[in-house]
Amino acid sequence: MLQFRIIVVIVACKLAASDLVQGQHHQRLRANIFNEPTDAAEYLFDTSNADAAVDNSTDFCQSIVAVAGTKLPDYYDDTSRALQATEDFEETFLCEFSDGQSIPLEGTSEQIATLRHQLHRGQLISSESTFDMPNANFRTVGRGYGRRLEIPAGEKVVVKSRGRNGRNNGGRDLAVLEGNKPVLAVRVIDSKNAVIADSAATISDKIFGTYGDSATMTSQFAACSMGKLNIINDYGKSNNDKWKDIMVAPGVIEVKIDVEFNNKKATVRNAVTAAVQKKLGITLPGPFQQVMYVLKECTYPGDCGWAAYAYVNSWNSVYQRNYYKYVGVQVHEIGHNLNLAHSGGLDGATYTDHTCMMGNPLYSDSIGRMCYNPAKNYQIAKGGSGAKAWYDDLATDIVEWNPTSNGNTWVGDVIGVADYNHPNKNNRPVVLKVESSTANDVFIGYNRASGANADNDEADNEVTIVVSGNNGLGYSQSSLKATLKQGESYTFVDFKGAGIDLTITVNAISLGDNVYPGNASISIVYGTVPSSPPPSSSPSRLLHQVQQHLSSRIRILQLLNQ
Repeated sequence: MLQFRIIVVIVACKLAASDLVQGQHHQRLRANIFNEPTDAAEYLFDTSNADAAVDNSTDFCQSIVAVAGTKLPDYYDDTSRALQATEDFEETFLCEFSDGQSIPLEGTSEQIATLRHQLHRGQLISSESTFDMPNANFRTVGRGYGRRLEIPAGEKVVVKSRGRNGRNNGGRDLAVLEGNKPVLAVRVIDSKNAVIADSAATISDKIFGTYGDSATMTSQFAACSMGKLNIINDYGKSNNDKWKDIMVAPGVIEVKIDVEFNNKKATVRNAVTAAVQKKLGITLPGPFQQVMYVLKECTYPGDCGWAAYAYVNSWNSVYQRNYYKYVGVQVHEIGHNLNLAHSGGLDGATYTDHTCMMGNPLYSDSIGRMCYNPAKNYQIAKGGSGAKAWYDDLATDIVEWNPTSNGNTWVGDVIGVADYNHPNKNNRPVVLKVESSTANDVFIGYNRASGANADNDEADNEVTIVVSGNNGLGYSQSSLKATLKQGESYTFVDFKGAGIDLTITVNAISLGDNVYPGNASISIVYGTVPSSPPPSSSPSRLLHQVQQHLSSRIRILQLLNQ
């Protein structure tokens, strides 16, 4: 209903008509919105529309959408080469319409900070929540695709959840983590015929591996999910038949937009959405769970420091230059679509956790074998969005421990993601969560650099300790606190506010082999740490090491006797 309310008031303001006349126009525009979505977008983005007040007596904003992205690695101004400190790389927000279009939300720094605070604490769920401010005087500002929505200054920001049925997706959960995930890529041509040099066939290969590319988001999601998530470009027989002449390569269409790339990113994005909907005759996302826009470039001053950006818990991601083809950028942005937040590193920066694809990703076309950190893996497995996945086959795959008394200990082994399907994992967890009695909990994993995680960029074969909010169940910035080698420890001082410390010690690390998976033996003490750490709870691993030693001695003796 977002378009309906905004459009009606614009018309009413122009006509300065009575309530009866407004009602007549309500009915006319209502018919256009629900029966002719392309025409509705023309009403909304009519460039003759002036700034106008918004009728928000009911839900005028279908959903608030958070936008998160990846910085350009060469994040500099093209003219001065100076760092663009003015561009904000924390989440921004949009108000989304039922026809796939959206307009940026603007407010005071305090209001935007409030939205971010609510987002990371689960009070605002991107693409599911809307405003609960019936008496606030919202206004639209600007014209055409560049229209914006202003939150009234001085108003307290209040949101409410509409649930997935209130989302712009026909009630479908787009953050699907298992099964087939239909994805569409769009090669965009601007009004001056600027277009990325890569052909549609190349784009198809770099995303889907259509012509043999082995390093794609399709291959990496399959690897990290243990084959449970399949990226596909099959949209069902009726759609495939209907669009067979529109698809210029498997999973790829081309559209021409009526604006240049030298515009704000929201303007370009809305122009692409309108063009795609017109070409396919649908309202996005339609049969697609994710839609990727591929642009030649973004050149608007102060709004183009991104390699890519995505709508959180939603269907859209946008890429400029060659970044669409980098596996790390693809998996990072689709991660945002799957409701994953950024991962901060040891330096406290927003996304410098290089043990996780939601940290600063790998900027490479051929290197991309890397998955997520323990906090993200917990969120995926426990299903904060209602879609449990990947690491949930056994009750022991994710272990939760809540120390309640001074002297409580936990001793055990954890395995890496790459060894999740190892036949002899023997109930070893892939994530250990330590409950803090707050929303900010501790997540521990073994960062085994092999298999799906072979190209990991930090702390190879070390234990990683991550803190994340929202109880690990929803969108929340995570923070890497420590990476530990064998024999090292990390202590959370006054862990639960009761004057008791929590100390995590890595007793042993094994890289594993064909018989036993790589694993890390860990002991955790809530209270005073004993002079020597508790023994490993893995006698099977110790026995295996003894067997290896004996086998080596026997082999030496055999060689000497030859």
